[in-house]
Amino acid sequence: MNLRFLLLVLLCVQGTAWAQNTKSYFAFNLGASMPAGDYGDVNPNNDNAGYADVGPEVSIEGVYFFSDYVGFGAKFGNNVHFLDQLGYRNSLMQGDNVEEVYINYTYPYTNVYAQVGVFFNLPLTEQFHITPKVMGGMLFSMDAYIDAEIQYENGDYEYIDNTRSTSFTFTPFFGVDLRYIVSDDAMVQLSVDRISAKQDFGYDIYGNFTGKQQRYTWYTISLGVATLF
Repeated sequence: MNLRFLLLVLLCVQGTAWAQNTKSYFAFNLGASMPAGDYGDVNPNNDNAGYADVGPEVSIEGVYFFSDYVGFGAKFGNNVHFLDQLGYRNSLMQGDNVEEVYINYTYPYTNVYAQVGVFFNLPLTEQFHITPKVMGGMLFSMDAYIDAEIQYENGDYEYIDNTRSTSFTFTPFFGVDLRYIVSDDAMVQLSVDRISAKQDFGYDIYGNFTGKQQRYTWYTISLGVATLF
């Protein structure tokens, strides 16, 4: 009985030791951002389809652990989602009497976000840690610029010059990091994050009213390196 109690105490002490070794950190992440839902849909029958495609994302985050398992942190990121030109062209080809569609030029969707919130540290071993995070903050979005030309069977032409609109709104942020402690001063991590927010594009960059709405949803998978302190 005493031996079992001693083993239980030793296990608790070991778990506490791992937790007490948890350090705060500052990380730099680079990865791929994948649109989801209407934002990434290419179905021409969906009026809310955004035709957004995979693009790169870069982010930085800092976390301060004020207890063994809980910390407070912030994350700042920027990504672009390229326009799926083939999907967008196919949607225009569905129009009446359309003979051909030419996509002359596009500029990708651009998103910038700043989030603050709570990080939960769950040590699996002394080196491996899982860190779920729940945050909220601001999302700035700029929709895609599209320069296209539609040719009709009767010889008429229609030009599309979609000047870019911007939106600024609050959004929740959810994610989880799988962290590996390399040394007392460094670590690497694999992050999976999700953002979803309804964007209201009231005006384009020239002040013209657009009145567009679009739900922006994406998942990001990124690799990061961090300095522990």
